[in-house]
Amino acid sequence: MSRLSFAAFVLLLMTASCSRPASEKGANTITVSILPEKYFVEKIAGDLLAVNVMIPPGASPVTWEPSPADMTRLGRS
Repeated sequence: MSRLSFAAFVLLLMTASCSRPASEKGANTITVSILPEKYFVEKIAGDLLAVNVMIPPGASPVTWEPSPADMTRLGRS
C-alpha cells in the first residue's frame, strides 16, 4: 500500500470516528451566521433541520461577539 493511500485511509477512519450519532441532541440542527442565510437553509432543508442564527437581527456582524450560550448552541449543531 502506498503512503498516499494509507494516509487517505487513516484520514477516512478519523473522519468517520468523529461523527455524532443521529440520536444525539442537536444532531438535526444547523447554525448559520446571519439571518438571510437562515431563509435559504430553511427553503433547502425544509422540516429536516432546525436553523439557529448566530448574529441576532439588528446586531452588527463587525462588533458582535458570541456569548458562552451561543458557543454551546454552535457546538451542538
